[in-house]
Amino acid sequence: MRGVAAAAAAQVAMEVFKWMKAAGLEPDTITYSSLISVCEKSGQWEKALDIFGWMSMAKVKANVVTYGSLIAACEKGGQWELALEVFQEMFNSGLQANATTFNTLICACEKGGQWRQALEVGTWMDSAYISFAFPFTLEHPMLTTDAVSGVLGL
Repeated sequence: MRGVAAAAAAQVAMEVFKWMKAAGLEPDTITYSSLISVCEKSGQWEKALDIFGWMSMAKVKANVVTYGSLIAACEKGGQWELALEVFQEMFNSGLQANATTFNTLICACEKGGQWRQALEVGTWMDSAYISFAFPFTLEHPMLTTDAVSGVLGL
């Protein structure tokens, strides 16, 4: 059901976008970023790329949110190489990636079975002085020495 709702939301968003254009309203960065995000949530990575292309043709400047949404769309679509290309384009445009963008890129590499690339992205993140956000602390009851040793086979 969630997928159907997301697809319907993407369709409605596209209709609103078309209406805006027909009414002579010029979409801005927020409009394009929102549309890319809706496509990401509905699993339409190819449409998200199309919208990013329209954004470029309209000479609307992308921001970190735009790139992050596009990387997330690539990640959900299993397009790890494309996610890396989008990240490189963001870097080349002079924007600084945030922790969410790095984490999404790492997930894209992981989903593609590219563990070495995921680790390399982690080093890029480290060199940008951004730390991973773990949902637990070392005091977490599941992270006892015995539990960790068992997982690692020690």
